[in-house]
Amino acid sequence: MHNLILVDAATASQADAPPPAVPEKQSPPPLLPRARRRLGRQHFAFYRAYLEGLDTPALAKLADNYLALGTDPRRVARTLDWLRIELRAAARRTGRRLLMHLLRLPPLQLVVDNTQPAAPALPSLEDFAAEVDPDGDFYREEELLELYQERYGAQQPEPSRQQRQALKRHKDRLAALAELEAAVAEAPLPEHAVDGWLDPSAAKHLQAVQVTTLGQLQAIIRAGGYRWYRNVPRLGEVSAQRIVTFLKENAATLGAPPARALAPLRRSEPEALAGDYGPRGALVPLEALRLPAEYDGSAGTNRQLATINQIGATNDLAAIHAWLKMQDSEDTRRSYRVAAERFLLWAILARGKPLSSLTAADCKDFMLFLVDPQPAEIWVSPQRAERWSHDWRPFAGPLAASSRATTYHILHGLMEWLTSMRYLSFNPFRGFKPTGDERDAKRPQRNRALSRALWDYVEDYLKALPHDLEGMRARFLFLLAYATGLRRGELARATTGMLQAIEDEDSLADAWVLEIVGKGKKTRLVPIQRKVIEAFSAYLVVRGQPADPSSCAEDTPLIASIGTAAGRPLTPAGINSIFKRLLAEAAKPLEAVNPRAAARLREASTHSLRHTFGTHALRAGTAPDQVQDNLGHASIAQLTAYNNDDLVKRIRAMEEFLNSGRK
Repeated sequence: MHNLILVDAATASQADAPPPAVPEKQSPPPLLPRARRRLGRQHFAFYRAYLEGLDTPALAKLADNYLALGTDPRRVARTLDWLRIELRAAARRTGRRLLMHLLRLPPLQLVVDNTQPAAPALPSLEDFAAEVDPDGDFYREEELLELYQERYGAQQPEPSRQQRQALKRHKDRLAALAELEAAVAEAPLPEHAVDGWLDPSAAKHLQAVQVTTLGQLQAIIRAGGYRWYRNVPRLGEVSAQRIVTFLKENAATLGAPPARALAPLRRSEPEALAGDYGPRGALVPLEALRLPAEYDGSAGTNRQLATINQIGATNDLAAIHAWLKMQDSEDTRRSYRVAAERFLLWAILARGKPLSSLTAADCKDFMLFLVDPQPAEIWVSPQRAERWSHDWRPFAGPLAASSRATTYHILHGLMEWLTSMRYLSFNPFRGFKPTGDERDAKRPQRNRALSRALWDYVEDYLKALPHDLEGMRARFLFLLAYATGLRRGELARATTGMLQAIEDEDSLADAWVLEIVGKGKKTRLVPIQRKVIEAFSAYLVVRGQPADPSSCAEDTPLIASIGTAAGRPLTPAGINSIFKRLLAEAAKPLEAVNPRAAARLREASTHSLRHTFGTHALRAGTAPDQVQDNLGHASIAQLTAYNNDDLVKRIRAMEEFLNSGRK
């Protein structure tokens, strides 16, 4: 094993030890004594803005910018009251009696003399500069100010005595505040109490789970990522992001929050996340790899000449990323990334060579390695871990034959593409074939469809669900999946804008189709039966939407999360969760009657309903090419996975054969 550190020094800023786990929910701890609320430079900046006499909306915006308070006027008013008291107390402690008096005065309010005629509107300094120096390189700033004063100084009205006094008091107050800031302002430190810096209500929620210092707060944010607040009861997403903003603004003394805390992972760029990976040994995910020249493939023995390279990549990592970008869908990129990541890490750590130096023998050994990745403590995660976690490893355990076969075909495709792009000279995966069990694993497997009787049972179970929003959604979701054979991701992406009503020559009722973009970015039209549209209309009404799908906004999801009237689209993972939960619940009454049928329900998934659609449609006499079009399969030969009628007939024939002898 080659002990390489694959994270560069810039990314190794976190402590060697993994962050402490978030405390489990316990009984409320005893009340802690209130910490002294501290004054930071941001408080002085906000108070100076208040003293300029800003209106309430502008002041609320500054409160959010400086103090991460949000823009609630009540919260801003409470903070101002506290600041007035705290600043006066600080002035008293430091012996600044004049400042104590000046702080009692209201914000700056210049008195307008209505007896004088209104002065003409003067151009801004920027407009004046654009007039006299359009190129911006002739006059210095001091010269521009002098010219502006010469031209417009006489037009500016002389301030009144009251205005001059107000301006002088304001200037004195700002100067005194600056002195006080230098004397008492602090910078937040990890050992400071959370209630010394944060909004009292947020600090109270954190203390309830025994997070009492800013250092402990940083630890649970590092451990939890963007959704860290889910471990703090009653602390919402908005308040959590204000806290993260506070930490970000004070990164100089607290350290920058991890990039994964700033946005959900799906919206984060891999380059931004790279800094989150701490020094934890040799294994890090693909996006965090920083390889030295001897392992990056810039001088790989299987490399083509740089002059004929068609992708412009100068190293193996860049070549892999170029290949991933060529894939059609995010799901495909994710599965391909896993295979390439494992292959690249194995090449460097187990073989001690770059990917572009691997031979056919090396690739054969990698396929054998997948049978049992060893040593397990280096390659296998003991439990599921996020990619940025210190516990992340490339494998969850040994790969089954079917997974090894898939890996072989993905990596064969990677190396073939790199060869065709003239990055590599030869595809080393051409030098051998998968093993027999891996080849068998790619053959059509047993049909995973539910039998007609089992599907009827599921339908009866769904009909008995409450007619509330959740129950209506479940009935429509199962019916849509069964009636169309759509993939899970296609169900999640479908919106009313994709539905089209088509006039039916033989009926007054419209026919409906769903225009879906499926695998390989191929568009297909999927018929939506009237029974499905009726169920969808009932579901829309419960959601507070028009019953007619064509009257809904085009981005209205067919399957929505439970929330607002239109709802956000339910994610593929959310759809799978509904299927697994309801099928497991439906299986419970079957346990005593038919344990095997109950087990089949528990094992079923959204993909099982795709098989169920294909199988039942073919048995109902639907033309194979029509079933193929609905499913979005590239070849009609793929329908063999949905048809086991021949096998059933053979089983019955063997039963008859065995029973045909002597009774």
